[in-house]
Amino acid sequence: MACRKVIFMMCILVIFSKIEICYPDTAIENVFVASARRIGPAVVCIVTKHAFEVKIIDDVPIIGKIFRTQETETPSVNPRKFEQVGIGSGIIIDSDGYILTADFVVTNTEDIKVILSDRREFKGEVKGRDKRRGVAVIKIEAKGLPAVELGDSDALKLIQFVMATGYDGGLTPYGDGPSFTIGVISALHRSLPFYDKYVFSDLIQTDAFMRLGFGGGPLVDTNGKVIGICFVTESPEKSPGIGYAIPINRVKDVLEKLKLGKEIDYGWMGIGLIDIDDRLAADYGLKDKRGVFIAEVFKDTPAEKSGLWEEDIILEFDGKPINNVRGLTELVSMSEPGKSVILKVVRNGKEKVISVEIGTRPKEQSHN
Repeated sequence: MACRKVIFMMCILVIFSKIEICYPDTAIENVFVASARRIGPAVVCIVTKHAFEVKIIDDVPIIGKIFRTQETETPSVNPRKFEQVGIGSGIIIDSDGYILTADFVVTNTEDIKVILSDRREFKGEVKGRDKRRGVAVIKIEAKGLPAVELGDSDALKLIQFVMATGYDGGLTPYGDGPSFTIGVISALHRSLPFYDKYVFSDLIQTDAFMRLGFGGGPLVDTNGKVIGICFVTESPEKSPGIGYAIPINRVKDVLEKLKLGKEIDYGWMGIGLIDIDDRLAADYGLKDKRGVFIAEVFKDTPAEKSGLWEEDIILEFDGKPINNVRGLTELVSMSEPGKSVILKVVRNGKEKVISVEIGTRPKEQSHN
């Protein structure tokens, strides 16, 4: 019996000795090396400058208000000009000099300089901005540039390998090309609280670390295709190693308009919404808190014309389940005006299907 065990163990050792184990430093490493070589030349550094003025009294800077030690005192105010420099990243999407970046990279800036991976420098011009999608397109006067291929962010899967790339704001932007970090997709369709003026409910979450300055740079799959635009990273104290990217599919349909400097129209229905809480669920006999509650239907809007009522509860938007107001707002805003969508609603305890033709969102409109 003992002899059989010895023979069995020897066979196992022989089998394992013949197996070639592919560690990350072989097959996977080669995939990322090839991907980095493909994407690297198209990643650019974006240096912005913003001039502002600060009032100085007795060598104490103040902004917006003058403080006096005595009512009778008339201090001498000496305004001084300062310059704020920002560093972000972008990705060349067209060989004729069109660059996609995050909108916040070019916010409040009077001067844009674009530095290519080969260290050539160009003056950049903002051609178009989409504040709701959170992206912008910059143009530089150059031809024959290395452009990237856009991937399919709708096909992403959890734990899929990805690579984030951009220019490290802590280092000189004149370095030998962008930096790269590797990780996986840790979550999809993530929502963030209000971040500046941007509100998203469909972000890609990844543990590929986004360094300072990566904002606007690409999130890339193992084929070297852009599947997202790096947007924001959590603070190390709050959530170390977690970053978010804007899915590339949400911006594909507006890229041509942005390149041409055309205004982007957003979808709109004309309703006031409330998230379903425990009280609403109990009052309307709902089994769970899915959907959103219509608190108001505004006059002469697509919602009123379609036959939506106050107290309707929207469960689905064109086949997509609705869990909260932010999610529905996102879907409506990103819908093409004029498109007909199908809503599944609960009215008086019964499910009902209603077709709505999406309208164009009026300027500065607060409701959906």
